[in-house]
Amino acid sequence: MKAMPRKPIQVLLENFVLHCIGALSPEQYAETGTLVAKAFGPTEDWPQTVIDHLGLTPAVTEQIAGLWQQTKALAEQKNTPVAPGEYAATVVEENFADLVEMLASGT
Repeated sequence: MKAMPRKPIQVLLENFVLHCIGALSPEQYAETGTLVAKAFGPTEDWPQTVIDHLGLTPAVTEQIAGLWQQTKALAEQKNTPVAPGEYAATVVEENFADLVEMLASGT
């Protein structure tokens, strides 16, 4: 069974999560900044632009980072490491699914 292609908003949110946990490469950061600028206009701080335009709470970055630390600790206790990309995809799927669908459908 083939995986469903990811929507651009999913990629943006996954990169946002990776940024929050310090796992976004400089290249991905720059590419995401370009995408955010195309979608929302020029910006010096694309993560803040995402927060502002998507109506996220300002504390979301700390919440995502804190949850990452807890997730890593639990995974280490169980000897089942979790990759940052896997964590990002899960966070988006479990916490932003409605937002992804709403933005992807244009409503």
